[in-house]
Amino acid sequence: MGYKIQDSDIEISRNAGVSEDDIKHCVKVAKKLSKLLSESNLTLIWI
Repeated sequence: MGYKIQDSDIEISRNAGVSEDDIKHCVKVAKKLSKLLSESNLTLIWI
């Protein structure tokens, strides 16, 4: 399953006052997680 960061997700963070540096860090972490999930049999489940 492919996961993708939506522009609207980033806009929500900006509107909430999250700094650009923090947003960049979160995007970097999310991309790494997406790569890990795509290369494994793991599934991300949000509770």
